Amino acid sequence: MKNQIRLAALGIREELGPMWVDYRAPSGEMASIQVVHSPKSLSLDQVPRRTKKGFGLSSVELMEQQLTAATTEERAVLPAALARENVSVSLVWISRCIADADDRHRAEDLEWADRLISLAAEAQAEQVGVLLMPPPFVPPVTLASFKVIVETLRGLIATAQAAGVRLMLENADPYTADPAKLTPLLDAVGPELGLVLDTGNLEPIMSTAAEAFMTGREPDDLMDADPAYEAIQALLPRAEVVHVKTYGFHPDGHSKLYDLDRVLRIIADSGSRARSPSNTGDSTPRPRRARSSARLS
Repeated sequence: MKNQIRLAALGIREELGPMWVDYRAPSGEMASIQVVHSPKSLSLDQVPRRTKKGFGLSSVELMEQQLTAATTEERAVLPAALARENVSVSLVWISRCIADADDRHRAEDLEWADRLISLAAEAQAEQVGVLLMPPPFVPPVTLASFKVIVETLRGLIATAQAAGVRLMLENADPYTADPAKLTPLLDAVGPELGLVLDTGNLEPIMSTAAEAFMTGREPDDLMDADPAYEAIQALLPRAEVVHVKTYGFHPDGHSKLYDLDRVLRIIADSGSRARSPSNTGDSTPRPRRARSSARLS
């Protein structure tokens, strides 16, 4: 399969307007934290043209909020806009975690995921991505058992297949960041589940970045990121999509926190095993205030 570079909507988030990340508060209720504060200058139907004319790319990944914040009319004209520019929606990300140990909470999250899979299908997306646990800058949840996670993912696979999209899982939490845990999970679920490998969501990169973010400072460059590079090499054969995450650059052009040049060499040396490298840009969120959770229109 020929490699494909994608534009991630997260990389143009300042143009797409205010954005929030949903999370489950300790009370069990859903809340949100704002991560983008810029005014909206790009509508949903303008994203295909921005992808093609601005970046010379023919594939874009969307966050769920680009679909949930849009009106029914805005979502209805997206397929025509995609066709005009010959651009595809490669993937839609679902932000809700789907592996909460609490049965009621997990059921609510899965109901949301089912709805997002339907919206992704309407947007003619090829893939839909899910996360087991929430990002490290919001309250954590208790992870369900291995058996429950496998059953949950298989159920979502059936829903996704019925909608005509492929289910993908990203390494985005301490569990999936560990190849020793993630690989058995992928084996247990089966080949119907795809993997999105994010190079910035591996240890010690992830914990270092999260600590810096929570304390409001720039992350220090790691003296030894070898465990992350080894994890990338271990997971690349399983990956269908690779997110190359940056945390900014030094004045001399070298990447901050970890060696991005080395990561790109690892990916290049892997040949076609990582089949669809994705251009995500700087994906560090910037939360400031909370609000009530948005709901689907």
